[in-house]
Amino acid sequence: MGDPQGQLCGPFRHPAVRMVVDLEPAERLKIPILNLGHTVLADQWKKQGRAADESVRAILDDPAIAAHLAAIYAEEVLPGFALYGMGYEAERYVVTTLERFRNPFLATGSPTSLRATPSSSRNRIAAFLDWVRPA
Repeated sequence: MGDPQGQLCGPFRHPAVRMVVDLEPAERLKIPILNLGHTVLADQWKKQGRAADESVRAILDDPAIAAHLAAIYAEEVLPGFALYGMGYEAERYVVTTLERFRNPFLATGSPTSLRATPSSSRNRIAAFLDWVRPA
């Protein structure tokens, strides 16, 4: 995913910022992992009638919701990435995403701030399934 020839450069020096030749692998990870995670949490928040000001971190403190999200990642998402030889990267991205969701300093807002409509959520999931099916 990096710059194999070392020719790309930018003003960034932080080790978490990477210059890449191809953005597709990073995009492939983000949508079904980070965005789907938000969608699952928003769905659970809405179905359970949870407090409007509840943070994403607080929602994940509910063991049942955390287990539900972990099961979706493990049973539905990660196997798709494994088909493309991206299993390790996807596992790492899930860990990073969950750390981000739980980080109190990022102050991730309540799911009410997640404006994904049911149709956009379906489109995100459909795009992942379309990518996985040909493999």
